[in-house]
Amino acid sequence: MPITIPATGLQLISPGRRHDASTGNVPALDLSEADMRPATPEAALAALHHVVARLSSVQDPRAAFPDVYAVITQKVIERLNDGSGYFHAPEFISMLVGVFTTRYLQTLDWSLRGVPQDCHGWDLAYQLAAQDTLPATAHAVLGISAHINYDLALGIHEVVVRLGAAGDQARLELFKHDHDAVNALLAASFPESMRRLREVHGCSLLQLLPDAAVEQLTPGMLQVLSGWRDDVWRNMLDLLDATSAAGRAAVISRMDDRAAEVGATIAQHSTVSAWLVRLFGPGIRFWNTATGPFFRGLRAPVPWLAGHYRRVTYAAT
Repeated sequence: MPITIPATGLQLISPGRRHDASTGNVPALDLSEADMRPATPEAALAALHHVVARLSSVQDPRAAFPDVYAVITQKVIERLNDGSGYFHAPEFISMLVGVFTTRYLQTLDWSLRGVPQDCHGWDLAYQLAAQDTLPATAHAVLGISAHINYDLALGIHEVVVRLGAAGDQARLELFKHDHDAVNALLAASFPESMRRLREVHGCSLLQLLPDAAVEQLTPGMLQVLSGWRDDVWRNMLDLLDATSAAGRAAVISRMDDRAAEVGATIAQHSTVSAWLVRLFGPGIRFWNTATGPFFRGLRAPVPWLAGHYRRVTYAAT
């Protein structure tokens, strides 16, 4: 679908309870049209850093996702430039980074201007960011879910078509290798992402949990991300195989349903986690600090409902 981005700079609208409207000092993002459509991975990273700085300047919860996104993007850039041949089709990954970031910036633009989203996953993520009742990690995960479960297949499809590889099985196999290779970079980005969510964005959940508990949760979270990305590739192939606008719309609708379902489940789990943090936080924090040295082999209960995703009906408001 075409993406229309106004040439004028964006105006930041932060959640009311975080911003003193009487000052009138709501900073503009000052992103040009070129900034909104980064042509290189480095330009994409610069745009993300700029967005994080502007959102963080008014303590906007929407800053959590692009900050984590920037950490991952940095890992991709390092591998593209290290001469290792890690990516077998660097032109594919380089173009995808720009296209993928452009899509995120478009959703942010819509959110800042109060324009409806075209994806229920993003709609939910931005609604919950406006309420600002969840830990920063929840806002990051909601963004990651919408960006992967809805945006990524569209971005890969666009790049494949632009590179003229839609009917080239050999090139598609190279692209699939590089798509899967990003999974290891997601894992490598986790420690820094968790640190930034805890220390920079003040995530109440991560501040509560000991490092060992976070490490125990990490493999499961990476497995979920890997599963989402497997679905992405299948959806992208279905988009390539679609022979009509109706067929393509059906695939996109399925992706939207999935993004809504996963987002609603994350929201449910995160709401319970936030409630448990508020209710039992002091006790769990005491366990993890004061009594920890005496019970090194034990772990306090983690305020997180892991479980499996189940279908949840999400109605846009």
